[in-house]
Amino acid sequence: MNFLSTLVTFENLHEVRRLCHWGPVIALSVIAICSTMAIVDSIIWYWPLDTTGGSINFIMLLNWSVLILYNYFNAMFVGPGNIPLGWIPENQLESQYLQYCRVCHGYKAPRSHHCRKCNRCVMKMDHHCPWINNCCGHLNHGYFTSFLLLAPLGCAHAAFIFIMTMYTQLYERISFGWSTVKIDMSAVRQFQPLMPFSVPAFAATLFALGLALGTTIAVGMLFFIQIKVIFRNKTSIESWIEEKAKDRIQHYQTGEEFIFPYDLGSRWLNFKQVITWTGMPKGDGIEWPVHPKCHQHTLTIEQLKQKADKRVRSQVQYQAVEHYNGACCPLSKGIQTFFRTPCTEEPRIPLNKGDTILATRGTKWWMYGDKVLNEDQMRVGERDQQENQSSVGTDSPASPVAVAPLETENRDGPEFPVLFASNMSMFTTGILVLTSPIHTLPLRIAPVLSSAAQLVERTLYVHLHPGLNLGSGSQQRPAFIPPFVDLSAIITRLYSNAADICGHLDIRVLLTNVRAQSGSVTNGPFPSPQPLSHSPDVVLTDFPLQDPGQSHQVTQCLQKYTGRCYVCSPSLPSVLLHPQLMKLQENVECVTEPEGKAEPLETYTDVVVGGTFDRLHGAHKTLLNISCLLANRRFLIAVCDQAMLKKKVLKELIEPYSLRVQILEEFLQDIKPSLEVEVVPLDDPFGVAVVDPLLQCIVVSEETKKGGEAVNKKRIENGLPALVLHEIQLLKDAHHTETEEEKISSSSLRSRLLGTLLTPPKDTSHLPPLPYVIGLTGGSGSGKSSIARRMEALGAVRIDCDKMGHEVYQPGAAAHHMVLEEFGSDILNEDKTINRRALGKKVFGNQERLKALTNIVWPEIAQLVKKTISQAREEGKQVCVVDAAVLLEAGWTDMVHEVWVTVIPEDEAVLRITERDGVTAEDAVRRLSSQWSNAKQVEHANVVLSTLWEPEVTQKQVLKAWKLLQKRIQPRQ
Repeated sequence: MNFLSTLVTFENLHEVRRLCHWGPVIALSVIAICSTMAIVDSIIWYWPLDTTGGSINFIMLLNWSVLILYNYFNAMFVGPGNIPLGWIPENQLESQYLQYCRVCHGYKAPRSHHCRKCNRCVMKMDHHCPWINNCCGHLNHGYFTSFLLLAPLGCAHAAFIFIMTMYTQLYERISFGWSTVKIDMSAVRQFQPLMPFSVPAFAATLFALGLALGTTIAVGMLFFIQIKVIFRNKTSIESWIEEKAKDRIQHYQTGEEFIFPYDLGSRWLNFKQVITWTGMPKGDGIEWPVHPKCHQHTLTIEQLKQKADKRVRSQVQYQAVEHYNGACCPLSKGIQTFFRTPCTEEPRIPLNKGDTILATRGTKWWMYGDKVLNEDQMRVGERDQQENQSSVGTDSPASPVAVAPLETENRDGPEFPVLFASNMSMFTTGILVLTSPIHTLPLRIAPVLSSAAQLVERTLYVHLHPGLNLGSGSQQRPAFIPPFVDLSAIITRLYSNAADICGHLDIRVLLTNVRAQSGSVTNGPFPSPQPLSHSPDVVLTDFPLQDPGQSHQVTQCLQKYTGRCYVCSPSLPSVLLHPQLMKLQENVECVTEPEGKAEPLETYTDVVVGGTFDRLHGAHKTLLNISCLLANRRFLIAVCDQAMLKKKVLKELIEPYSLRVQILEEFLQDIKPSLEVEVVPLDDPFGVAVVDPLLQCIVVSEETKKGGEAVNKKRIENGLPALVLHEIQLLKDAHHTETEEEKISSSSLRSRLLGTLLTPPKDTSHLPPLPYVIGLTGGSGSGKSSIARRMEALGAVRIDCDKMGHEVYQPGAAAHHMVLEEFGSDILNEDKTINRRALGKKVFGNQERLKALTNIVWPEIAQLVKKTISQAREEGKQVCVVDAAVLLEAGWTDMVHEVWVTVIPEDEAVLRITERDGVTAEDAVRRLSSQWSNAKQVEHANVVLSTLWEPEVTQKQVLKAWKLLQKRIQPRQ
């Protein structure tokens, strides 16, 4: 049975705790009462077991009980299937279409939702069922539905037994006064009933009958609801999402056609997605078969749109006019409020008279939203704030009391709602339209970016249109901006300030409208709206609003202007940013309009740049944006491939070439789609720049200027004209540490990845949740043992596999005998211990003999490791660290929850080995070459660490890794 096999994998029967809840206690009690009474009644009174019908009836009752319990326990213990903690899609670009779970520290896969009761993101979540004390989702939906079908059938059968028992036993004792048909089986019994049908027996049977009939009706209705959504391949949550999608489309009149992506067009095909003969559904819970007109992220994109729409609606404020204590069913607020209380587990928010509420939706009696904290409440601190305010993005019943609107906007028809930057939630992607004049724009960049960062959480596009007047009342159209020197400085400042203020944002300065206007151009820079890689869900502007009464006119104009430039929703929310900074106003007043025209920027037909472009950051974007400013026709980018990465710091963490190219092409397609972009691999310091005759300019930085001069020298040798060197300044990194470069660099970003979760852990459902086992490995001399000792000092149980390797060679151990049989007794010392040096000579250079040895020793070490982990579990330890050099080679990853790898450069490893072991450099190199390379080990790593720097730096890495680990294991506790 599946649930039994599931329980066996939990050595401490951790999941059995699900039974200790009122839901399973009641459900199992009802099953026990109904089945026990039905069996007792059939044995003693009805139906006689000595008849054929009675035997069949008894067997059916037993079958109902077994099948009901089988499906019930499978639904409970198999569970719905959880999204791995820290999950990231294989194609990281797809993360823009997904919501991020801050509890599970990963993205929510399509159809998954976070359950606050289970504290995990659940695959294809339907609902959290208190009767099984678990979620109903991907893996257990079939079992749960089968239980809902079998329970009413079994209870209906039991109810029939109860009715017939009472009828046959009471027929001769009660005179009804009219003729009736007698159904009495006593005549066919060979013996009289084992006991008389007494008053207690009658009471027990009557009670069981009530339970059976009530269960039949209630659970039967639940089955009808479940089978209805299964036939449409939906969950209860997805049905709600579909309803909200239709409401959103109708409200905004967008003209969209919403097609539910998982309805395969046939009830039978939909049914087979959930119900199978094996009991396990089809699919992995991550990817799903979809409608031909849809794709994997159709529904998740709709969820993001609804989330943005909810933020819009939440800007209408209400004020409580009565006190509310947070009661779930407040009878004192009226009978309608009492009977129409929301059937949700979301928290009710206590309110005092005068409290302000941001509402997202509601009925006449209940509102859903968040409470706005006043200044006094804000001082109380984050802990009290969490007690009084529901989490962002959760619809929480705010109050059942009467409320009076403070501020509303006209939402009838196509008019657009006016939003302000205060008290707003986060949008995923935004467009920032900068309208300030060129001479004041540099002073506004920092405060405007700071305000925008409070609203946008992932991608912020920046559209430059200095002098744009959104308050004139006339329809403003996009215009060309000529490339000039000051614009290059503004772009540099934008990316520099963004790195300091909002480093979490992906800033992209759009240049489609930046070029010298040609006489042949009649349609402006946007003949048709430009599509962007990330669909925007808000547009922001720094336009100064002089008259608050113009806000609606300005936002309408901004929406229409943005719609002419970029592909976006016609109902795109508009936000007016008002950085209220007196210092800013004083600075602006003292700036005078520069005399004369701006200095033009010389441009070229073909421009080239080169670089690694690992983890695209602000300095990269500055280089690319300015190169796009300079290029009129073609932009050639040489991206470093393997040969050019050998001397890079933490080269093992550099993104694959294909991914770097993909990100580059997407970025350039956004900022200037009219350019012909050509990306080529760079395998030597010169690359294609020294042979391409069409190139005119190369863009360099202060530190790569000498490389540009070397390229020109090579071009002259090849008979080609020298390239114009356009130098850009380096961007300072305000957040750099003592071990990092002062400039923004990929090396610094890679070093900040040390200790963080790079890839989500694999499925470890076969392991007990605690202790959480870390497999720590790395090459010789990498410092993994020192890291293991540091983790031991933090509270982890250290399991030294090297020490265990010595133990298995000791006389009396199983491996000791097997090694002697395989390699002979000439490897023994005088004290009967194995001479490991002599044994090493026999296996060195002989792969077959080495494999024979590892096949003996590694399984024995693995058994010792498992034994130690079990002991740690009994002692209540939370974390174990398996320090094993051969963790990956031995295939021990199935014993651990995460793999941590330590890396250092080969030169440093050779130096450490020679100093520690007194061997030659050649021997050290041979030892390293016989092991897995750093790159190969990192491919299997969840977390990477490095001991390349001072011990203090290593300690900081370990502390960071430990802190993040505690967050990941917290849901398991």
